[in-house]
Amino acid sequence: MDTQQDIIKLLSKLDERIGHLDTVKLISGVLQVLTEEMKLKRASVAMLEPDHSGFLLRSVTFDIKEMEAGRFLPFESSPQSLCIQNLKPLYRPDIEKAKPTFKVDAKLLAGGLRSDFIVPLVIGGKCIGTVNSGCEQVDGISEYNRKLLTLIAPKLAQSLQNAKLHEDLQKSEKRYESLLNAMDELIFVLDENNRFISFYAPEEKLLEKPDAFLGKTHGEYMPPNVDRLFNESLVNVKLGKSVKYEYQLTSSEGEFWYTTTLSPIFEGGEYSGLVAVAQDITDRKMAEEELRQHRVNLEELVKVRTADLEEKNRELERYNKLFVGREYRIKELREEVKELREEVKELEKRLHPE
Repeated sequence: MDTQQDIIKLLSKLDERIGHLDTVKLISGVLQVLTEEMKLKRASVAMLEPDHSGFLLRSVTFDIKEMEAGRFLPFESSPQSLCIQNLKPLYRPDIEKAKPTFKVDAKLLAGGLRSDFIVPLVIGGKCIGTVNSGCEQVDGISEYNRKLLTLIAPKLAQSLQNAKLHEDLQKSEKRYESLLNAMDELIFVLDENNRFISFYAPEEKLLEKPDAFLGKTHGEYMPPNVDRLFNESLVNVKLGKSVKYEYQLTSSEGEFWYTTTLSPIFEGGEYSGLVAVAQDITDRKMAEEELRQHRVNLEELVKVRTADLEEKNRELERYNKLFVGREYRIKELREEVKELREEVKELEKRLHPE
């Protein structure tokens, strides 16, 4: 393989092997190209740890003790550190005579390697790892293969970066999904024409599928009573204020209450839409209604008890008046009796004068 056409063919095969976003399969694919197409029986990929503490061997095509896939190599103990510091490929035609020496060199020599070639994986001026090749012979890696590895490295670096971004995105989406599932709020984004353009909420918490409202205006989707509240609030929202209101919605599953806060979005000083954060307050409303009904019942009970008490008071007053009247009449009678007695005495005196 020594023609331009052969190089293009090799790079094309490489593209086929690394044209996906799975890091493990990607590295396995590139090592397969190195061993099958370039006949490099000793190859590996080492990823630099974010804190530059060392390298993690992601995949290898050789069997050397303590150099297996998944093994961590401290930064200063491996020649990869020199390669990364200089951001240049490092060729050591004779590992035994190479200067400076590294701790892993003894393991490489014990494993039968006599020469190695290390190429940094650089993306955006930042090194993320190395692609490594080795040979059992001194000066055993041809200039041609070294050139090919130098051509392969940028493609591999870009693919690894893409795979990492994809994996980070997947992790982020899982965290985001977990966050959404834990949220009580439903978040909707409307453009300057009051059209629903996106939402952030678990679909199971929505009253309807997203297709029912995405692309529609607030007035097209929401009932008139809610749209009226929205438009009344919109006046202040466009002035840069946040507005909150409550409303009720009826669906096939029943009646629901929500409180919604509208917050404006400005771009370049111009109003460009709003964010609506809605919270289901149905349980709270039901509790408030239950409490209200309880208060009504209590008020009715108080009225009944008050009426009973007032009737008892009236009855007591009647008895009291009756009792007081009797006492007053007895007193009158006693006075009459006394007067009669006096009259009798006076009459007796008259009848029996001395």
